[in-house]
Amino acid sequence: MLLLYAVLPESHTDWLWRLILGFGAVPAIIIIAIRSRYMSESPVWAANQGDLQGAASILRSAWNINAQVAPDAALTPARPASWRNYGALL
Repeated sequence: MLLLYAVLPESHTDWLWRLILGFGAVPAIIIIAIRSRYMSESPVWAANQGDLQGAASILRSAWNINAQVAPDAALTPARPASWRNYGALL
């Protein structure tokens, strides 16, 4: 970054913050795109959100575990999302 500060003409130093932001944002966007393409969600997270079918599907595709959802399974989230969850985390 100091190199950019030294190379940019003085009239363009207001662009420096944009370039610094880009150096952080571009790799982050690439990592997010790769992650969304090749990684699945956690089956525990999917089950806690009430998506038992999705959790079973993740277990079958990612871990080769033949998981089946019981016909009498409760399809409601185990713990609904709320702002209090962040308080418990912190």
